[in-house]
Amino acid sequence: MRLGRTQKNCIIIGLLAVLLFCLSLTIGYAILFDGYLLNASDGTFAFAGREYSVSDKPFTYCKVSYAPIEECLKHVGFGFGWNSERGTYIITDGNATYEVKNESRTVLKNGAEYALSMPIKMRDGKYYAPAEFFEKMMGKKFIFQGRIRDKYVDKLIFVPHSNYFFLNSTRFEMPDTVMQYNGEAFFPANAVLEAMGFSLGWDTDKNGLEVCRSSLREVIVDGSAALKAAGGDSSVSADAFMFHNLYYVSENSLKGLTDVNISVEGKLEDCPLYKRDLLQDTVVPDDYRINAPVVFYKGCCTVGNMAMEILGINQNDAKSYAGVVNALAESLPNVTTYSIVVPNSAEFYAPKHKSSKLTNGIKTIYENLSDKVVPINAVKPLGEHAGEKLYFSTDHHWTQRGAYYAYRALNDYRGYKTPDLSELKTDHVSGFVGSFAGFMKGTPGETICRNNPDLLERFLPQTEVSGEAFSDMNLKKSLGKVYAIDKRYNTYMTFISGDRPISRFTTSNKNGKSALIIKESYGNAFATFAMNDYETVYVLDPREFNGFAGKTEKFNLVSFYNAHPFDDLIVINYPVGMTSGLRQAIYNLIQ
Repeated sequence: MRLGRTQKNCIIIGLLAVLLFCLSLTIGYAILFDGYLLNASDGTFAFAGREYSVSDKPFTYCKVSYAPIEECLKHVGFGFGWNSERGTYIITDGNATYEVKNESRTVLKNGAEYALSMPIKMRDGKYYAPAEFFEKMMGKKFIFQGRIRDKYVDKLIFVPHSNYFFLNSTRFEMPDTVMQYNGEAFFPANAVLEAMGFSLGWDTDKNGLEVCRSSLREVIVDGSAALKAAGGDSSVSADAFMFHNLYYVSENSLKGLTDVNISVEGKLEDCPLYKRDLLQDTVVPDDYRINAPVVFYKGCCTVGNMAMEILGINQNDAKSYAGVVNALAESLPNVTTYSIVVPNSAEFYAPKHKSSKLTNGIKTIYENLSDKVVPINAVKPLGEHAGEKLYFSTDHHWTQRGAYYAYRALNDYRGYKTPDLSELKTDHVSGFVGSFAGFMKGTPGETICRNNPDLLERFLPQTEVSGEAFSDMNLKKSLGKVYAIDKRYNTYMTFISGDRPISRFTTSNKNGKSALIIKESYGNAFATFAMNDYETVYVLDPREFNGFAGKTEKFNLVSFYNAHPFDDLIVINYPVGMTSGLRQAIYNLIQ
């Protein structure tokens, strides 16, 4: 049916009337509305019935609309500036001063802190904020009209082997570096996600990291158990895992949470995740065994010009010792526990027919450790470097060089970089005659020791270290200063000033990391290298507490942790530590 001219005119007039009505409502709303209105369609900003042109376009970020702060508020009488001392953007209106920072969810209003659910963003040198900012700070409703076509995409830049990253050109610190596992990058969750405006929690039902921001709530399932069970098999995938006592999330998980471009400037190191080295493939070399008669004096022996102890670890002691370390780890669920069992010199230098095969005993210990304990293979690196001076010829201890290779094995597992010995300052002392001379006093064994003194190698920490020893777990009864390398002694006591009940070393590493080392005297030389990686290092000798050898001072490990939290527990001993007396002293720490 054809419409006549009159009918057509009526339809046109009707449409114009509807359009004018809608327009009048919009204008009327803008006039009556006591707030801010940003129209994305035509690039205008309206307030109190007035309309202004806005050149900086709004954008959406994680489904939240953002407006350019200065382009909007300059029309309302606000002033703007920069605080170079604090690195903050200043907004003033005569009554209040506001300070914001790129990627921060905190706003200062006249010095008082206010929290936003979404962070302040910067694009092309201009600051942007969500409606929440204008409403909370200025007390004005902020409405976006029209379709916002621009989308803000975060840019994350990571640098391998560094403890920082960049989010949209702003630098943030993180407690550990980015790593690679199964061909995918993994990032420390707390530092990265919190910088991006997420709040984190834990979902006990799903056993995963709860990630929230605005209306978003996701749970990233913890894959640590599966990876541990797989023994580090790189074919096993995970969205997140615990490592270095930190929660890591994968690149894909991060991209699934938000719009983000991720780049890594350099080659990532593979994470040695949960590769439990149980010494199955470790073979003790015979290349450096001394071909000379073994002569015993007072329970010790000499082989050529080298004195040594022939020690063993039986299967029962090995399993019992593993049980003790498991119990320590169980008592500290939020701590990463490492077990290091060190063979003595006879494992590498005694004639083969006198070798007590300590490595077999260490294997038994490691095979009986729970998943909560990380075993560190010290036998392999010591065997690989047995041509160097790893043990003294006149003392029952290892040298600091030997301790270095064991500590480096720990760091290799953790993905930490260990400086080469050549990079460390030294203060060596010649003419050292150690404990075996006293053990074999009055025998030809003593003469052999005194005629063949050792070089006491001393490698200094790369950090500034101050230390103090105490006789009690509350760290109140001071025994005086102690030193990482104590130059007052030209004996094995030079390492951490010898055996003390408990010592606390504070370093210039301001990384917030701390460790407790439970040890007998083999741990002394080992502890010197921990100073390079931790801000605080506690060194505990269980033989000084809880009735061992008549010592009456009490020490409870859990109570100490509650008062002085630490990230890592390192339990290091040589074969004598497996025997019932010292083993019980360690176990008594949790009784």
